[in-house]
Amino acid sequence: FPHSTPVFYPGLNNSKCYRIPTIIKTTTNILLAFSENRISSCGDNGQQHDLVLRRSLDNGGHWGPLIMVKQGTVPCRNCPAAISNPNPVEMLMPDGSRRILLHYDTMNNPTHTQHGLDKQLYSNDDGLSWMVEGNESTIVYPPNANNGGLIGPSVGIQSSSSGTVYFSVNSLGSHFLYWTHDFGKTYQSSNPIKQGLNECSIAFVHKHRPNSDIVMNCRSSLYHKRAQLMWHANGTIKTNITYPVGLDVDAQGQG
Repeated sequence: FPHSTPVFYPGLNNSKCYRIPTIIKTTTNILLAFSENRISSCGDNGQQHDLVLRRSLDNGGHWGPLIMVKQGTVPCRNCPAAISNPNPVEMLMPDGSRRILLHYDTMNNPTHTQHGLDKQLYSNDDGLSWMVEGNESTIVYPPNANNGGLIGPSVGIQSSSSGTVYFSVNSLGSHFLYWTHDFGKTYQSSNPIKQGLNECSIAFVHKHRPNSDIVMNCRSSLYHKRAQLMWHANGTIKTNITYPVGLDVDAQGQG
């Protein structure tokens, strides 16, 4: 397309701000763009945030109306309804069908004294509608506790060989990988890393190879660099944290 097409922007549906966007393309060639709708301001801890979605059927040339994925609700006493960090992934199911799994947390910037929860939703119609599967809304990922950590913000990934789906989360000062072998029914998680990592993205090193390693790239509070490390498919760490040349950050830690 010759011109850029805005997807989320101030004033859309009378909202002040949209932040933390993420996007996936389904096997039906539909683009699903997710965002936090920060209704009254751009701040992280606004009194009302919602998770929303827009769909494009022509590779981003045009975008459909705003779809409500999940309305923010107050998760704890005196907490804001600041739902955050939509992390989607399209899953290939055992019967050959496809469905979208979305992970999110119920409150931005959780602390030890007050927090939300990490939760999940499903869509069976390419994002048009969203539902909870049984009683699986709240994610349980032992041995780590669900403290409403900030997932991603990025996307989940699914192994094309094993079907395992992986996400990562920053929870109360540590970061860890977590995954499901049964398409969101149960989860396990790795040992936490407590070395100044946050806001991590993950990808397979070789997506179509069995048991591919996973590379994780994160914001870091050290060396004014982004941090990187590798994981085995079983959730154990393969390499030490490195700070690759060229992945610099600015003085505010943005990279």
